[in-house]
Amino acid sequence: MCDPYQKFVVNDRVDVWMLGCMLYTMCFYKQPFQESSKLSIVNGAYTFPKDHSYPEKLVDIIRIMLTPNPKNRPSIFEMSNIFNDYFSIESIALNVYYFILYIIITMIILARSSKD
Repeated sequence: MCDPYQKFVVNDRVDVWMLGCMLYTMCFYKQPFQESSKLSIVNGAYTFPKDHSYPEKLVDIIRIMLTPNPKNRPSIFEMSNIFNDYFSIESIALNVYYFILYIIITMIILARSSKD
């Protein structure tokens, strides 16, 4: 199966995306794409509340789970390893390209919302 918008292959990594959405919602009491434009899900555009008190490691787990391209998103087995080792690892390795893209998209969203 193929995503008609981005042409990504849809496979079991879509479940990791959904788990990322659920974890985000459980932490912040709102859906990650609730306040953004209609294409925010397709582009993976979301922001984290500024005043949260969660460890950066947990926020990074959510970030990697919500990586837009499934090729760069961890598998459920990789996520299982991350969760099993959560207390013994210092940080979560992020995909740098998507992290930079995330920062740019976040800046655009914040600039647009400040104009409203």
